[in-house]
Amino acid sequence: MQNSYKQCTIDTMTPRGLPNPADVHASYVQGEDAVLALVGTLTALILNLQARIEALEAPLGKNSRNSRKPPSRDGLQKLRPRSLRTSSGKKSGAHPGHEGHTLQAVAPPAHVHRHPGERCGHCGASLQDVPPSDDERRQVFELPPVRLEVTEPRAEIKPWPHCGQPTKGAFPSEVTPSVQDGPALKAQAVYYNQ
Repeated sequence: MQNSYKQCTIDTMTPRGLPNPADVHASYVQGEDAVLALVGTLTALILNLQARIEALEAPLGKNSRNSRKPPSRDGLQKLRPRSLRTSSGKKSGAHPGHEGHTLQAVAPPAHVHRHPGERCGHCGASLQDVPPSDDERRQVFELPPVRLEVTEPRAEIKPWPHCGQPTKGAFPSEVTPSVQDGPALKAQAVYYNQ
């Protein structure tokens, strides 16, 4: 009973194309030539299955670095970018003897903001009425605030004194609606957008 259960399990798990135990025993009984033929059949089947496995696994190892796949097709397993730079062994930052480059103060600055000392840093007494003897200066370089400048083209309307009919002046060809953005503003918007 137990042997028949084992035989049934082996038969249901045997892949298609493989001989079952009865086929192997029959080849053994027939002799050496039948066994060699069975081994040849099994070898061909194994080689076929190996080729299929390699074909199925080949795309799994491919990415944008080792194939013609674009980086967008790397999926969730995207490779971290590797730098081609090699370490020089030196510490980062400036080294002794390096000439520094920094902003240079300008004179006169566009704006001066005074920040008076209100209390003594040692005793806490008020310095409200004490005139300064000197000051420490620092400078901040900043872009000026951008303000829109509105230009209003006006087409004059003049009545002709003889017939009384009004005649209107012509607007420039680039001014068509009643309110619009100018070419410099449009170019700046495109620059910031891109």
